[in-house]
Parts: sequence; C-alpha cells; structure tokens
Amino acid sequence: MKIATVSFFLILALIGKTASLKCYRCSWQTYEGKEYGPVACKSPFSANSTRVTEEICRQNYQCRKETSAVSGSDVITRVSRGCTPTCEEKCMDGTFLGSAVKICSSCCSSDLCNHAGPVTLDLVAMTVLVIATIVTVF
Repeated sequence: MKIATVSFFLILALIGKTASLKCYRCSWQTYEGKEYGPVACKSPFSANSTRVTEEICRQNYQCRKETSAVSGSDVITRVSRGCTPTCEEKCMDGTFLGSAVKICSSCCSSDLCNHAGPVTLDLVAMTVLVIATIVTVF
C-alpha cells in the first residue's frame, strides 16, 4: 500500500514536468547611451510590454535570464530572457579588449519564472515529495 501511495505522489510531481515550459522572451541593451529593445525587459522587469513575449520551450529546456555588462570607454549593458537547452547558475568576471566584463546567468523550471533573479526550487514538486515521504514513514 505504501509503495502505491508513494508512486501516486511521484507521478503527480512529474506530471507538471512533462508539460511544455513557458518563458518570457526579450532582449534589451544599451550602447553609447542609446537603448535597444524593450525597456520592460531590463531590471526591474515588466511583462506588460507588447515587445516582451512568451515562448513555449522545447522539451527538457529551462527558462534563462542573462545579464552582461562591459565597462570601458563605452558602457554596454545587456539583459536577455528566453528558453535554453542548458543553463548554469553563475556569474563570471573577466576582461575583453581591455574592458571589464561581468556576465551572470540564472535558470528556472516553472512557467514564466525568468522575470527576476534565480529561482532554485519547484515548490509544488517539493511539497508533493515531502507529503509522499511523510505518508511512507508513518
């Protein structure tokens, strides 16, 4: 009986993961004091812009938000949001052609989750798994 209960809860947790993921898609940047792309895409984010769209990701893709900044004689800032096949939560600092560069990526796996910074837990899946564990133990 306990195996059937745990199996039921695990299947419930996984059902949401097989459906297609939906992410915000947009790109914004500044270069030489001019802005390109929807201002709503930058931080703070606003999904109300007509130029910020929603895209359905391919299976096993994640949502991503990437920010990059290059400082030097011309400051360049870029924010990009969308679907990606691979994503790693990280920030990298370096130099390119004598200018300081910082690139940060955040990843998440729930619908329209790439509106802000990193999202690391799928709350529904975690809740279902905790309930399944409690039912199994008691």
